[in-house]
Amino acid sequence: MTIHGFCIDTEWTHIFETSCRRWSCPVCGPRKTWQLCCRIESAEPNRFVTLTTTRPDGQTPAEVWDSSRRQVSELAKVLRKRLGTFEYCRVLEEHKSGFPHFHLVVRSPYVAQEELSRDWCKLTDAFIVDIRKIDPGRRVARYISKYLTKQTSPGFTNRRVSFTRSFFPPTPEREKLNLNLQEVQRERGSALDVVGWTWPGTSLEQVSSCHWIIRRQMPHADSLPVTAKSSDHWWRKNRSRLDEILSDESSPF
Repeated sequence: MTIHGFCIDTEWTHIFETSCRRWSCPVCGPRKTWQLCCRIESAEPNRFVTLTTTRPDGQTPAEVWDSSRRQVSELAKVLRKRLGTFEYCRVLEEHKSGFPHFHLVVRSPYVAQEELSRDWCKLTDAFIVDIRKIDPGRRVARYISKYLTKQTSPGFTNRRVSFTRSFFPPTPEREKLNLNLQEVQRERGSALDVVGWTWPGTSLEQVSSCHWIIRRQMPHADSLPVTAKSSDHWWRKNRSRLDEILSDESSPF
């Protein structure tokens, strides 16, 4: 979804690309993945953990997911009492059998695999777990993105990611924009699509990863009709530049 409006104070058109927050979205899904990976690396986790689930007779994958997801937080409480700290970000993956299992990036003291298996088995009857230390310099983002991009969304839930309250470092508050916008409109599609359809031949200036402005149009833009032909011309001329803008995820959005 893209929102655009005209600021009467500066006489600029502001364009904002909003997120639908769906992992299955071809536009928002990859952005959500990259944003999450950047945040996870900033949290400096030191262990990878994989937790499997059992497949009781008569239970569907959705029922197994609903019961086991609650036990992940219970496991964290048990380990936190013993270790002092256990913070994690949990990523859900649907196994080829259709049943869920969980990948965690963890920040905690040393945990023996045998202890972890015993604690998890007491909660879920599943004893197969894996825990590995994250080597210094290893790109945690690659590990997480592998599971997030493998599938768009499991068949039994849209909530693929959860985390403990203290896992991520606090984020500074963003400065709120106070724009006097008129003629605000919502358009379906990405900013790339909307700009190509509505303002062929315009010059964009990027403010942030999801905010652009149009200060003025190119000299020939006023006389250029918004037709399929002119839009295609604009698309061919500016596609590479806008692809570069939209792929710039250096700052969170």
